[in-house]
Amino acid sequence: MCNVASRRRRRIIVARRIYNRIGYATVRIEAVECLRFASEEPVMAIFKHRTQVRAYLDMVARKYRLCPKLLGLEGTRTYCFSFR
Repeated sequence: MCNVASRRRRRIIVARRIYNRIGYATVRIEAVECLRFASEEPVMAIFKHRTQVRAYLDMVARKYRLCPKLLGLEGTRTYCFSFR
């Protein structure tokens, strides 16, 4: 029997909705060990891996025609590359 206390804690990936300084709703992805619920930063989804987060956000961006830059999928400084 293995020692449960010696096991490495698994972190979960949480996608939260936040508002940037301009006022747009964006997504913040963070790895946490325990969930903290706050009304100003509601939890959008919970994942096991970052690749699942990217796949989910990509699917949502395509389905609802959202800006990938605001979802954190693109790192451009100007307008979204996919809508050029």
